[in-house]
Amino acid sequence: MVGDLVKTIRENLHERISSPLLGAFIISWSVINYRFFMVVFSSESVTEKFTLIDTQIFSDPDTYLLYLIYYPLLSTLCFIFIYPLPASFAYWFWKIYQEQLAKVRQKIEGKALLTLDESMELKNKFSKLEGEYIESLERKDREIERLKKEVEASREKSPSDKERLDKLYPTSAEKPVVKKELELEEEEIEVLRFVYSKGGRVMKDTVLNKGNRILNKHYLSELVSKGLLNITHDNRVLLNPEGTKYLVENELVN
Repeated sequence: MVGDLVKTIRENLHERISSPLLGAFIISWSVINYRFFMVVFSSESVTEKFTLIDTQIFSDPDTYLLYLIYYPLLSTLCFIFIYPLPASFAYWFWKIYQEQLAKVRQKIEGKALLTLDESMELKNKFSKLEGEYIESLERKDREIERLKKEVEASREKSPSDKERLDKLYPTSAEKPVVKKELELEEEEIEVLRFVYSKGGRVMKDTVLNKGNRILNKHYLSELVSKGLLNITHDNRVLLNPEGTKYLVENELVN
């Protein structure tokens, strides 16, 4: 019972003390009546302290009311209701200034020159990337030359379709129409050339997003079924040797 009463009193006191109004009033009262504290904590006797308070600090009822109630209360109201207005403006102005300062700092840092070590490191990275790119181009050119030589060698070893038809059908009227072993639509050829232009390896979504997605999906499936492209488990489109050979034989790439 007593414990609950003490707890209730403690909570009420804490609530009152933590109130902005009471806290501001106490601070204002203490600042305005600083002479009262100087007398209380002075080395004079108790009698002398009371005499000084009654004669020098609170000498009449008007002074008593002004310094103990009116002045502290007026300061408290100003602090609570008027002070936040210029404080808000000052905070807003400070934030604007900080943002402008950050923009100026970023602009200056963006124009700052690189150090010698940073320049050398950047140059080395650029040279490495350039070398890898040139090596990739050379490797692709060698692959094209090899495929061209294989095609020419196969043509030299085996008779052409025209020669075989000439032997079977002496007259041109008897010759049947020769069809290519593999016929591709123009759009399928474009997809094939696009994959080739990317080094023979490209993400599936990149191919699908190149134009009409639905049609590109159809052309991609047709090329896979014809053995010219492969799709890996991580959705990468790979150009098969047969696909590269088709492009080279039909002179569809440089």
